[in-house]
Amino acid sequence: MELSVVRIHKADSPSGPPWTHTRLVVPPEKYLSQCPFVLLSEDWYPPDGGFSSHRHEGTVMVVLVLHGSVKHSYGAGAQRQLSRGDAAFLTTGAGVLHGEVAGEHGAHLMRLWLSTPEQLHSVEPRYEVVRCTEAGQAALGQGTARVYAGKLADSSAPLRSPWPITLADLRLPPDAQLTLPLHSSERCFAYVMDGEVEIGRNRVCLARGNVAWIERGLEPGGIGNLPMHAIKRTRVLLFASPVAEMEPTAPGARTRAYRALRAAQMAAREPQGSIA
Repeated sequence: MELSVVRIHKADSPSGPPWTHTRLVVPPEKYLSQCPFVLLSEDWYPPDGGFSSHRHEGTVMVVLVLHGSVKHSYGAGAQRQLSRGDAAFLTTGAGVLHGEVAGEHGAHLMRLWLSTPEQLHSVEPRYEVVRCTEAGQAALGQGTARVYAGKLADSSAPLRSPWPITLADLRLPPDAQLTLPLHSSERCFAYVMDGEVEIGRNRVCLARGNVAWIERGLEPGGIGNLPMHAIKRTRVLLFASPVAEMEPTAPGARTRAYRALRAAQMAAREPQGSIA
């Protein structure tokens, strides 16, 4: 079955206080139609910019560094340094403190939040890093993909998250054509970072800053095929995660989503000093 694009929108323009600028790519207000994804943002930090430690619970947080570097603090004083091309995955479980500050050259990064099912709310927090050199490498005809989480084509990522997620960074040369196999039980969307590409059976043309939501197959456990055709040299971030047990009618799902959003909004109001 060839899959179609069922909804598209354009990311917001960057905005925010002097110490950080944020482009809201996937807004939380649409959670009912995009669960388990709470939000996706594209963030720019000046040197030493970022946000102070604040608490998260009941979510999976993903950070992909596009340029520069950031230092993460989490839990009881643990720290990790992330450089260009690295990705971090934090399963917050019952709750954990998390802070972030950019390196001496600032940082440009993507941030994804997912709401998790009830059974993961009591687990111990878990922090994992997939370095650029450790990510899976998938051959997609004329194109390639760096796979940080999940499986794409013939490549699997080293991440072993307690909640399944796929994160892949696709690079396509002009006129590249490919077909991506996607699980029908998963919610999937694509964010065009650069270039121009046609996606789906309905050949929806997307440019830089566009987000495309992909239809889900009707057969549980089935595989659908998503066609892509790059008009120009294109970079696309692909995200997917199961919807099972995360339907918006589940008790507390929307409440958890907005609780996570409020925590980030509060942290963003405070300029971040250096992490000792």
